[in-house]
Amino acid sequence: MLVLGGARSGKSRFAQETAHGLSSRVLYVATAEPLDAEMATRITAHRQSRPAAWKTIEAPRSVANSIRAGLADADVVVLDCLTLLVSNVLSRGNGAPDGESERAAVKEAEDILEVIEDSDVTIIIVSNEVGLGLVPD
Repeated sequence: MLVLGGARSGKSRFAQETAHGLSSRVLYVATAEPLDAEMATRITAHRQSRPAAWKTIEAPRSVANSIRAGLADADVVVLDCLTLLVSNVLSRGNGAPDGESERAAVKEAEDILEVIEDSDVTIIIVSNEVGLGLVPD
């Protein structure tokens, strides 16, 4: 399942409610990094909003490996958020030769697709629909 919407539109809440309705065995994979005070506050609020029984993995990169590592104990995986994952990969590659950062982002996506194809759990992916929400183009 892909959950799209504008920034701060309730995507994460919707994904969490959906996962909660499917199973209590949820793996939550968070890609956000607390690079500033605002993001640190948002991360704290997200942590507090999740059920304590859920397993959380914080993985700003190499998400597919993190999902694989936690699949044995999960019926549902919530990946929040694909947009931040791509941003993390691209920003880490500053100064990389042309196209290298983009190839790394595509590789992340391909690895996630491979996990989806190889597993029988429900995977809910949250991503921003760029141009919607509070942050203008």
